[in-house]
Amino acid sequence: MELLRKCTPNNASANATFLLDDIQQTVGSAGLNELSRLEGVHSFPNPANDHLAIFSDNDPIQAITLFDILANEVLVLQPNRRNVSIEVAGLANGMYIAKISTSTQLGSMKLMIE
Repeated sequence: MELLRKCTPNNASANATFLLDDIQQTVGSAGLNELSRLEGVHSFPNPANDHLAIFSDNDPIQAITLFDILANEVLVLQPNRRNVSIEVAGLANGMYIAKISTSTQLGSMKLMIE
């Protein structure tokens, strides 16, 4: 009986051997519980009823993509300015995720619509 098995390179084949130290966490692969933070980007009010403002202290906001809790894209904006007002009265109540990009960063924030 063979007690030791020869390890094959980590080529993702069926016979490959992966060691615990082969696993790496990468920055930017955040799920709903770990949203990537945006420095100097804020929203008000949160929760919102009719309108929501998203503003940046420094760089203009290049794009905002709003997703519902089921990850359906519900709104896409490319304002290219520091202050953005979004009419949310037509959206269903609940939690949304806003993916926001500026010239220097990309991140997400949770938003509540009531």
